[in-house]
Parts: sequence; C-alpha cells; structure tokens
Amino acid sequence: MKRLIFLLILALFLVACNGATEDGGAYATPTDIEIEEPEETEAYEDDTEDPQVDTEDENDYTNNGEPETETEDETAEPDEQEGDDPTDTTENGTEPAGETDATEVADPSDETPDQDEDTAPEEPAYTASPREPLRVIATIFPQYDFLRQIAGDRIDRSMLLPPGAESHGFEPTPRDMMTLGEADLLIHIGGDKDAWVGSNLAAVGRSDMRTIAMLDLVQGLIAEHVYYCDDDEDGCDIPHIHIGDHYDEHVWTCPRNAILIVGVITDVLSEMDPANASYFRANADRFIEELRELDRTFVSVVANGVRDIVIFGDRFPFVYFVNTYGLTALSAFTGCCTATQVSPATIAALITRVNNDNIPVVFHIELSNRMIAQTIAEETGARVLEFHSAHNVSRNEFNAGVTYMEIMRRNVEALRAALG
Repeated sequence: MKRLIFLLILALFLVACNGATEDGGAYATPTDIEIEEPEETEAYEDDTEDPQVDTEDENDYTNNGEPETETEDETAEPDEQEGDDPTDTTENGTEPAGETDATEVADPSDETPDQDEDTAPEEPAYTASPREPLRVIATIFPQYDFLRQIAGDRIDRSMLLPPGAESHGFEPTPRDMMTLGEADLLIHIGGDKDAWVGSNLAAVGRSDMRTIAMLDLVQGLIAEHVYYCDDDEDGCDIPHIHIGDHYDEHVWTCPRNAILIVGVITDVLSEMDPANASYFRANADRFIEELRELDRTFVSVVANGVRDIVIFGDRFPFVYFVNTYGLTALSAFTGCCTATQVSPATIAALITRVNNDNIPVVFHIELSNRMIAQTIAEETGARVLEFHSAHNVSRNEFNAGVTYMEIMRRNVEALRAALG
C-alpha cells in the first residue's frame, strides 16, 4: 500500500514539472535557441544605424562564399545606400566618400558601373613606339667620329675595327657579320682594301644595304714613295720614286677631303632619317667650319716654315696630306702596309738627309713601336714626335672620347716643330 502511494506522488510531481516547462520556465533546449536566432539577426540588421558596418560584413562574406537569399531580400530597400547586389557594392556606390576599400582600388575595372564580372576588361588603345634610331657602322675611326660629330646620340653608331687593332688586312669576325646583318648603313674606305664588303654583305643577305665608300667621294691619288736602292755593289744613294699600283686609301688625312666626306654622310643620314635632318645639318655646318679653320691653320704653318721636307721613320699614310699642302715626305717604308720591309740603305740615306739639312724632327705614326724613328734620332740628335693619321686610336683614347679634330690639332703643333 505504501509503495502504491509513493508511485502516485512521484507521478504527480513529474506532471507538475512538465507543466512548468511549457509555461516558459528557465529550462531551454538547443532546438529553442536555433529557432530564436533568425529573429535576433533580423532585428540586428533592421536596427543598424551605420550602413558601413553592414556593407563591410556583406563584402567580407561575399569574398568567402555565396550570399544567402534572405540577405539579398533585406538589402533591396530603395531608401538604403546599399546596391542591388551585395557582392559588388563598389559598382553602386555603397562606400562612403574617403573610405574606399584597398582591394577595390587595386582593380580599376570595378569602377565601371555596369560591367559584367565575366566580361574581360577592354584592351587599351595601341600606341606606336618611337622609331628606332638608324644603326650605322663605320669600319674605322675617322668615319666613326664624323658620325659622332654629325648625329650625336640620335643614331646607333658602332666601329667595326677594335680600338688599338691593326687595320690593314682586316677581315670581319662572325660577330662582325651579325652586326653587319642588322645595320641600316655602312661607311667604309673603299678600294682594294675593302674588297670584303660586297661578298660579306651578300653572305648575310644584305646586298641591298646602303653603303658609303669614302674613296669614291674624293679625287683618288696613286701612292708614290721615295726610296733608296739597297745594292752593295753599286752603293746607290740616289733617291728613286716608287709609284704604286692602286689608289692610296687614307683620304681622310687631308681636312679638305674630310669636308667632302662629312657633307655626303650628312646628306645620306638626312635622307634616311628626315625627322632629324635639320639636327644633322646644323651639326655638320658647325663641324665643317672647324675643318675649314683646321685647313687654314695647316696652310699657315707650311707657309711660315723654313723647310718643306718631313721625315717619317715609319710607315707613310699621308699621301693626300703632303700633296694638298705642297710638302715633300721621305719615309722608311714603301707605303703603310705592315707587310713591307725597310731597307737598310733607306735608313742610312734618311740619317744622312737629316744631318745635312739639320731637320729637327723625325716622325712616327700612331700605334707604332717607334724603333726606326728612334734609330734615326740617336744618329742625328733629332726629336721624335708623333704624326697621327687617325686611322685608329688606342683603347684608352677611344674610351676617353678622343676626336678627329683633337688628333689633327696635335698634328698642327708637330708639323710646326718639324718645319720650324
């Protein structure tokens, strides 16, 4: 009986507890919390006073997943500053002024209001690049410097012969051939010494390249050389004239020839690059006036000299120079080629001439070992000076930017000493 009464009381207690829970008691289940969460979120979004907070939340979410449908419905109010699409607030101006998101600034395409995400941005209009400068090759130093004086840095110029190298018997290397193949204009000496030009241009497929041969621009002169017999039996000490079988190629050694060459180079550059023609011609006019003044100076030095003979204890590349200014030159070698040999009789005759005529200077040319000039000087007491043909310059001179005019002005002083 007592057990029955206990069970009845327990049943009534459990019924009473269940009724308290249904009336809103303190006990709640996880299910109840999930049901109430939408109401709390909805209230938060409806009561937000700062649209920027709401916009930033939507942007962050959009960058990490798909937006919920309810969010799109809630942001569709016309009175709000938010756009129609919470995934792209920049297009509709939801950002307040002065608070642009860094990601949006980095992507200029977002600034286009109606641009579709799947549409590629429009390509910028093509702008033609400036015309490349003319690529001009000079085989040796004189033409290289003429180009520098005329065109400056408005052409891409290069010198085929390396500074300090011997020019006679020059043949281009494979690298030179590649350079030739890319050039617009080639300026070379011409004549027999440059017989390689035509065949090598054909070999690189550039037979149509524009070329200037300096020897074709002036009145060519056959090389003549005064020499003495080396005959022990006859003991010949009578000077003879050796007449060469080709034109001397050192046409640039005379400033008057240089003026003609500069004029032709200027005309060709102006024709090939009309945009810079006035610049080329202005520079050429200045340079030609300097060359005319140089010519007048040489004339004056010769006119005021006490002799008209010059001695070269070396090779002799100055046929055009001495012919222009009325000088007589005696030299150790027949011409300028390194393959020629000096005659002992010639050296002896030169020593005798220097002693008899009291000639104060014996010349050597550039890049020479000076041995013969030194030998003559030791026997006569004459000074040894350089008379530079400008055929080539040393590496140090080239790097220092030496010019044709600088070289020729040094020659003026050397000639003044020799004729004084």
